[in-house]
Amino acid sequence: MARPVEFDEDKVLTSAMEQFWKEGYEASSVRKLLDCTGINRGTLYNSFGDIIGIDQKNVMSKNQGKVKQVELLKLNGEIHVIGDGYTDYEIKLAGAATHFFAFKENIERKNVCELSDYILSRFDDYLLFIN
Repeated sequence: MARPVEFDEDKVLTSAMEQFWKEGYEASSVRKLLDCTGINRGTLYNSFGDIIGIDQKNVMSKNQGKVKQVELLKLNGEIHVIGDGYTDYEIKLAGAATHFFAFKENIERKNVCELSDYILSRFDDYLLFIN
């Protein structure tokens, strides 16, 4: 009888998300996910189906996931969102933030920059803005 697989699912999902953020979804091979999570190929496929299954378990990857998470915080006052993707901008679009800052140090998405209130080339630009 096979012994039950034991691993910390939250830790595995966090490691996978960090890999996706670091190199992007397309560049994150199964091998890279196995290396960063510490699980084996059989565990990956039996637990998540495939690497897409890992992403689908993350609430932030779901439609309006970031918006819903920010809304759960019930923040008041002036709320700033810094991001480099459309899903970051959606937080402002939904009314959960007052300002959207396009962050282009790692990647510049023209459509996101056009939607932003401000464009940041580096994080220090934001620190200067708020002071």
